[in-house]
Amino acid sequence: MRTLFNVRHDSFDRQQWDIRVRDGDDRPLWLVHPHRRVDVAVLTLPPRPEGVKIYTLEQLANAALRIEIGMEIFILGHPFAIELPAHPVWKRGSIASEPDLTRVMRKDYMLVDTASPPGMSGAPVIRRSWTNHMVQPGVRALVDSPLDKFIGVYSGRIPTDHPYEAQIGLVWEARLIDEIIRGNKRDE
Repeated sequence: MRTLFNVRHDSFDRQQWDIRVRDGDDRPLWLVHPHRRVDVAVLTLPPRPEGVKIYTLEQLANAALRIEIGMEIFILGHPFAIELPAHPVWKRGSIASEPDLTRVMRKDYMLVDTASPPGMSGAPVIRRSWTNHMVQPGVRALVDSPLDKFIGVYSGRIPTDHPYEAQIGLVWEARLIDEIIRGNKRDE
């Protein structure tokens, strides 16, 4: 898997980092969910190259924002293999299924309304609140800076027969990543 990292904060320069996804016997190195069929996998990163600093979603998108139907979300991905500077596109969408009901029905994904192009699958999905934030449990925080919350991984759109039909996508819940790591089950 080929990745590119910023070399400096104020630069478009990138450092390439190739990460192995299979071992010497051609077996997958990625982890899958130990009990459920979900379209999310986890890969352990090797030691990072010199000069690369990694900021995790736990550091950058961990605000206690509420997640409710109709709220705006963003899918941060790379549609159509966009060339350098290769910063992710923030594709807008909205939550199209009731998150609490989804959990009760034992579904591990929520539906989102978004016209996302090919190349967005596997992208992180965040909820961004610009000001006057609704945080858990219903407190309104009055701050001037945006807050972000990582809510899951985008898995693509539900197929339709016509490009103008409803464009509904699937977002697998963020909690699945922790479950996959704890389960430590390699794909077969």
